Amino acid sequence: MRRRLAQIGVVARGGGLRLRALLKPGQRLVSREGDLWRWDGLTGAAEAPSPAARRLAEKNRLGELEIAATAAQAAATAARQAMDTATREAKAAAQAEAGALEAARLARRARDQARETLAAAERKAGEVAARRSALSEAIDRLGRSIAETVSEAGQQQEAVAALPATAALEAGLLEARAVLGEQRVAASDARARVRTIEREAELRAQRRQAIAADMQAWRERAARSGQTAEETRRRIASVTAERAALLEAPDTF
Repeated sequence: MRRRLAQIGVVARGGGLRLRALLKPGQRLVSREGDLWRWDGLTGAAEAPSPAARRLAEKNRLGELEIAATAAQAAATAARQAMDTATREAKAAAQAEAGALEAARLARRARDQARETLAAAERKAGEVAARRSALSEAIDRLGRSIAETVSEAGQQQEAVAALPATAALEAGLLEARAVLGEQRVAASDARARVRTIEREAELRAQRRQAIAADMQAWRERAARSGQTAEETRRRIASVTAERAALLEAPDTF
């Protein structure tokens, strides 16, 4: 120890570097602050950490890295689970969108069928209105003919009453009465047909109203289905973006 200490010189901190060139093998210089200059060129500053201190710092850093790695692994696991959840939600959203699109397609088809039914009902109503108008005209003509026949029959009855009763006149009167009865029956049948046509027209009008209500309901349903499809597409876009971010999360960790 004495021989070792004899080869060590204590110098001022500022002169160590200058005097190091004069050292012989085995000699070294130190300062009171803890600096070291050795003959072979090794230099250690007082502020420099010792190997033990460096090993301790590295060990502490290793522990921190292990903790960070464990946390990153847990975060990556959570990210993978979130990604799986997002994937399932994306699949569910895609299925929901497909269902909404199918419902919208059915709604459009039902609306088209209702339009066709309404158009057919309107055509039938036009035909019924035309028939009703023709029957009304025929009834008017028949009514005028009946009135004329009744007037003629009354005149004939008055003429017959004023004349002496004869077999020919009685036969003519009976024939006129028979014609009058037939015309009255025909008028009654025509009125019954008009009432039947009126009832059919009312039923068709009610049917048109019901069809119009069904069309409005289908339009509303189609609009709601379109809104549902749009919302589902937005949800799919959001889930897709979230899934893309989650796919990058493990690499980031």
